[in-house]
Amino acid sequence: TELRKEIEGSLIADIKTTDLVVFDDIGAELGSGVSNSRQFTNNTLNTLLEARQNKATIITTNLSGPELREAYGERIVSRIFKNSEGYALKFQQTADKRIKPVKGSIA
Repeated sequence: TELRKEIEGSLIADIKTTDLVVFDDIGAELGSGVSNSRQFTNNTLNTLLEARQNKATIITTNLSGPELREAYGERIVSRIFKNSEGYALKFQQTADKRIKPVKGSIA
């Protein structure tokens, strides 16, 4: 609808220019097992990542580099990793706190 397009356009414009953006859990929309992302997702992500070059952007994912390439292609991965050398944090064997309660938490 027209309203949806207007909201999406406004949101994308804000994401392009804001001081800091966090793209959380890239790849979660693919479901279980890595597959190719949809063209709309790729186009939107490419537009946003291109606009965010040299701006504070945090990206989280459970996918490895090769899995990201398989899902999104080299162009998207190139934009994700550009200017990120030395800034990647890798957490191995991190328990899912949504499944296992955190010690001392209120349940």
